Amino acid sequence: MARKRFLTDDRGMVAVYFAVATLPVLAAIGLALDYGGRINGDARLQDAVDFGALAAASALDANSSISAQDAASTAVYGNASSRALVINSVSVSKPTGNTVQVTATATRTAIFGKMFGATSQTLKASSTAAFGQYKTPLYEIALVLDNSGSMQSKNKIGKLQSAAKTFVDQVALSSPGSKISIIPYTRYVNIGLTNSAAAWLRWDLDSHSNGPWDGCITDRDKPYATSNSVPVIGVLETLVPARTCSTNQDVQAMVGLTTDYSKIKQIIDGMVINNGGTNIPLAMDYGYISLTPNSILGGGAAFNSSSVKKVVVLMTDGTNHLNRWADDQQTMDVMTLDICNSMKNSGIYVFTVGIEDGDLVSHNLLTACASATGYVNIVDSDHTAAAFGNISSSLPMVKKPISLVR
Repeated sequence: MARKRFLTDDRGMVAVYFAVATLPVLAAIGLALDYGGRINGDARLQDAVDFGALAAASALDANSSISAQDAASTAVYGNASSRALVINSVSVSKPTGNTVQVTATATRTAIFGKMFGATSQTLKASSTAAFGQYKTPLYEIALVLDNSGSMQSKNKIGKLQSAAKTFVDQVALSSPGSKISIIPYTRYVNIGLTNSAAAWLRWDLDSHSNGPWDGCITDRDKPYATSNSVPVIGVLETLVPARTCSTNQDVQAMVGLTTDYSKIKQIIDGMVINNGGTNIPLAMDYGYISLTPNSILGGGAAFNSSSVKKVVVLMTDGTNHLNRWADDQQTMDVMTLDICNSMKNSGIYVFTVGIEDGDLVSHNLLTACASATGYVNIVDSDHTAAAFGNISSSLPMVKKPISLVR
C-alpha cells in the first residue's frame, strides 16, 4: 500500500519539471550574455584599433622617432587589453602614401560557452587613417607693386599689369572668398583721399608746396616706420605723415583687403610710371598693415589662423632709393628686412619678385626677405606672367587634420 502511494504520488514534481525546464533557459541566457560580451568586445577592439590608426598616422605625419608600428601597438594594447580580452597581434600597412591601416586580432574568453565546448572567441578589427593631406584655404594676399620710373623700360609696367590681373583671377577661381589688398608704391604710397579727416594722420610734414593733398603718405617716425602697430591718437610719432606727391608722382591709392576683385584690377589698370624713387620699406609696411587685424586699412583674420593663409607678394625691378630721411640703400635694406622678418614671424608667407634686376645687393635683399622658396628672379620681363602664374600655383596650403577614413 505504501509502495503504491509512493509510485503514484506526484507531489514535488513541479520542482523537478522546473529544474529540467530551467536548464535550456539558463543556457540561452548564458549564450546571450556571451553574445553580448562578443559585441562589446568587438566594439572595444574597434575603438582601440581606431586609436591605433590615429597614433600611427600621427607618427608618420610628424616623422617621429617612434615607428608607426610601435605607436599603433601602444595605442591598441593600452585601450583594449583586459582580463576578458587578450590582444594577439597588431599589424600596420600603408595602402597609399597618405594612409595607414592598422589591423588587430584578439581573443575573448567565453564565460558560459565553456559548458558547450566554446572556450574562447576570436575577434578582428581594422581601421585606416589619413595624414599629410592638404586643401586650398582662404587667402588674404597683399600685392605690393613697384610703379617707379625704371618700370617704364621694356614696358615692364604693362607686363606687370597683365600678370597681376591674371593672378587675381586665378586666386578668385581657386579660392573663392579670398581677400586681396594692393599697395602700389614709389617713394610714397597713397592712403586715399577718403581718409583726409582721419585722426591718425599728421600734417606737420606737408607744406602743400605741390598743391592740395592727393592722398600720399610717407614713412612714420622710427621705429614705427617698420611696425604694423595702430597709430595712437595724440602720440605724434605713431601717426601717419601726410605728404603731397610731387609733380609726375601720382600713385594709385592702396586698397585694403577686399573680395571685390574688379576693384583690385581697376587699381592695377590705373597704375602709371612715377619718377619718385623706390621706397620698399614703406610699401611693405603697408602691405603688412593691410593684413593686420583691426588696422587702419580694416585688416583681416587673426595671424596664424587655421583656416586663412596670409601672403605678401612684393614686386620690384630695382633697389631701395629715397625715403623720408634720404637714408642710404643699406639703411633702407635693413628696414626692409625688419618688416619681412616681422611678417614671417606673424605667419605671413612672403613672395618677392625681382624683374630684370641684375643688382647683387637687391638680389640678396629679396632672397633674404622671402620665405623659404618665395624668391622669384625674372631675368626677362617677358616672363612676368609665367612668374606670377607660378606664384598662384605655389600659394601655401592648409594641412588637413589626421582623420579616420575606414
